[in-house]
Amino acid sequence: MDHGARQLSLQAIQPLGNFDAGHLPEESQRLLQLAKREVELKDSEIDAGINSGDDENGRYRKRGRPLGSKTLDSYIMEPKARRKYFSKRIRGIQQQAHKFSVATGCHIMVVAIQGESGGLHHCGTKPFENFVRDEQVAGIMYSYMMENDNAAEGPPYDEAQPQWGPEGNELAETPEELLVTLIATKLNTKYLCVGAQVCRAWRVCFYQPQGWMKLYDTDFPEEIEQVGLAFDRVGVHGNLDWRALLRDRHILERSHPQCQLLTKFRSRVPGLDSLLLTMVSMLQDTNERIESLRWTVVEHFGLFGMHDAWQEADEMLSDIFSQPQQLFQYVPADHRTFDRLEQFAYMFHNWHVYHLLLTALQDTVPKHRTEALFARAKMVFQEEHTSQWTNSGAKQEPK
Repeated sequence: MDHGARQLSLQAIQPLGNFDAGHLPEESQRLLQLAKREVELKDSEIDAGINSGDDENGRYRKRGRPLGSKTLDSYIMEPKARRKYFSKRIRGIQQQAHKFSVATGCHIMVVAIQGESGGLHHCGTKPFENFVRDEQVAGIMYSYMMENDNAAEGPPYDEAQPQWGPEGNELAETPEELLVTLIATKLNTKYLCVGAQVCRAWRVCFYQPQGWMKLYDTDFPEEIEQVGLAFDRVGVHGNLDWRALLRDRHILERSHPQCQLLTKFRSRVPGLDSLLLTMVSMLQDTNERIESLRWTVVEHFGLFGMHDAWQEADEMLSDIFSQPQQLFQYVPADHRTFDRLEQFAYMFHNWHVYHLLLTALQDTVPKHRTEALFARAKMVFQEEHTSQWTNSGAKQEPK
């Protein structure tokens, strides 16, 4: 919309002749003032790029869509038009920041994110603009990051991230990257995850392993040492993906609060939380065979170079079956669970499984099935381990 069109829009609501608006009723005067303000607001939005002036069937395009586009994220192919469009948006942000500063009496700084590259544009009142542009300030931020990030270990596990330097530090090239990284060191888990989704450049800054290790230590201080011991056991020293470890730990805590299964194996099994998520899901699936849990544990250890972890798998399953109260939080105490455990007992002859079937689950199936299972148990185990199993149930495990 050019200057002449704006004048016409203003004249459209002006009274003709020498008519004095003060003679109008009070309500009419109020409506007239609202109409004038609406026109002035549209003109200021056009200058700021919020309304581009393109008329689509008599209606203005809202929220600054590029000329001729139908979506907010349309890409402007012509470089000159793209620069003009973004300059209008930045000018509009500056105007809004100035208005807010005048209204509140405070200094304002707005950080605009460039979606294409992740670069930052700092807009605001003069004190903040001078602060960001000051080379000494950029040097101080750079020194702070280098002094407080010396313990960062190895490259992150994200393909979009560049390689790190020999000292374990990623060398940021611009003051904007330094500022974003400095902000990331002060965020909690929730907002660090939100910020990492903004763009690729922010993801590079937010995926630093050392920052996620500090968050893990903050959220689960009693477990971080055990996690390190578990990875040391399989030959992984440092260079851990703490972001993934913290993610799996929170997912487990949210999906299965206060899960106590296999807690004593945290210092022996690397990535225990991701393994537990899979095992609990398999336990809850009534169509899944119990022996699949054994294969799952072996395959999990195989990811870390241990390809013969059958003994560890048997120990972990025995620990699960020795805690009926914890187990029955994820499987029903009915005949379906009896059938699944009975199949496992006939294949692997686990004493804890027999004990569970002949005590806690014996009333879920007909008596002849428990009698047949008891007869088989007497052939597998010594008498001192089967003497307490009767059709009325056992009360205590043998020492």
